[in-house]
Amino acid sequence: MSGSRSADESFREWSSLPADALAHVVNSAGVSQSDVAAVRLVCVHWRRTTNGHLKSLAPACASLEQASLIADRFPFLTNCDLTRCDTSGMSCLRRAA
Repeated sequence: MSGSRSADESFREWSSLPADALAHVVNSAGVSQSDVAAVRLVCVHWRRTTNGHLKSLAPACASLEQASLIADRFPFLTNCDLTRCDTSGMSCLRRAA
C-alpha cells in the first residue's frame, strides 16, 4: 500500500489548512453554531483560528459571566445575538445601559 496515505498523514494535511481559508469557512453564511463548535474540536490550530477570526455568534449563555468570556475568547466578533441567553442576564444588561 505504498500509494495510499495513512490517516495520520491525512490529518496533518487538514490540520495545516491555511488560517484565511478556515476563517472564510467559519464566517460563511449557512454555517451553524454546531458546525463552528465542531470545527473548534478538530485540532488546536483550527480552534485558535476560529477563536481569532469568528465574526458572528449566537450563544446560549446562562449568565453575564459567560457572555463576558465569549467576548474575551472571540476578539473579532462583530455580531453577537444574545436572544438565546437567559432572560435574567438580559435584564441585567438593560439596567447597566
